[in-house]
Amino acid sequence: MITVKNLHKSFQVANKSVTAVEDVSFIAPSGAITGLLGPNGAGKTTSIRMIGSLVEIGGGSVMIDDIDVAKNPDAARETCGILTDARGLYTRLTARENIRYYAE
Repeated sequence: MITVKNLHKSFQVANKSVTAVEDVSFIAPSGAITGLLGPNGAGKTTSIRMIGSLVEIGGGSVMIDDIDVAKNPDAARETCGILTDARGLYTRLTARENIRYYAE
């Protein structure tokens, strides 16, 4: 299970603080396929990057099962996979073949 509580992230842009994610909370049950929906600039990608420990959490907490992502990012990365809309997959392979390829 993924538990996100009061997630927050701001960035410094031209000497100004810009809030990318503000007070996001949700629970994604184990075994479920979960998606984040929202308009461009809503903070979906930044939230996913914090959940996957690719970007430092600015505030709040993310737990994957009993693992605190901020305290143990390596263990967190071993427990879940994240697939974004980025073009990182091989189009000539099936979804299963892509997963097997990247798992090796």
